[in-house]
Amino acid sequence: MKKIYLLLIIIIGFLFFLLSSATTEEEKYYYAFGEKVPLFRKENTLLIKYADSIDKTEAEEFIKKEVSSGFKEKWHNPQTLEITTESEKITNALREQLKLNNEVYTCQPFYTLKDGLDMGVADEVLIRFLPGVSEEQKKELIKAFDLGTLKTTKIYQKLRVKKGVDALEMANKIYESGLVEFSTPNFVSSGIYHQAIPNDTYFSKQITCNNDLY
Repeated sequence: MKKIYLLLIIIIGFLFFLLSSATTEEEKYYYAFGEKVPLFRKENTLLIKYADSIDKTEAEEFIKKEVSSGFKEKWHNPQTLEITTESEKITNALREQLKLNNEVYTCQPFYTLKDGLDMGVADEVLIRFLPGVSEEQKKELIKAFDLGTLKTTKIYQKLRVKKGVDALEMANKIYESGLVEFSTPNFVSSGIYHQAIPNDTYFSKQITCNNDLY
């Protein structure tokens, strides 16, 4: 009987692990107007942000060296490269190698909204502090999260996370501090000419979907 109970405990534990993993995968989101907007991983795709402008040939040669089979690349700007491989296994192995590359600033999964709009996460976060938040509080928050300030306007601040930090998780933590009106990654997205406007309640209000901030 003891062996049966032990076996049941192991099975239950394994099932709990699988369910927890599935739940974690589904829980990727960003905040928009007080609500969590779900994000879904784009299959076998990474977004690489290099520390500086990098020679495209050099970057692609590094990836060819690590990827045994074909891959597709798309440059969003001289520092930001989207890579799609043939399998999740290859993608995960490539990501581990890219983390060891000194030229790479961040390397994150690529996401989409439920209606298919690409939402890549690199290394920048856009925020706006709530009225009444003191300058001291602002400085303390930026220092606490170890952020760099790239740009300040009347509408928003553009901040940069430290090397290797997940800008999506950081944006959510900033929002949950209760000091900001909004906090969202500076999403990388490519619109198609004459593309239909996505069925996203907050699309028209998203700074990153209306302005080229890169």
